[in-house]
Amino acid sequence: MACSSCGADNQIEYDSEIAIRLRKKVDSPAVFVSRALLVCLLCGFTEFTVPESELGLLAYSATATNAFGVAYDS
Repeated sequence: MACSSCGADNQIEYDSEIAIRLRKKVDSPAVFVSRALLVCLLCGFTEFTVPESELGLLAYSATATNAFGVAYDS
């Protein structure tokens, strides 16, 4: 499979655990996703897919209310 960024055929798959949280909301809860990363060993471009079950958690965390009653928005 060729790299989506540089077109090189030099990619390797790694197991990973990724914590995803809203960028501007450092106090928002993280969603942990265990997925395979596909890394290009030439340019470093990396891609992964978030499972459907975790997509719901990400959507919820984007609209959840914090302890001070302030709603998060995306």
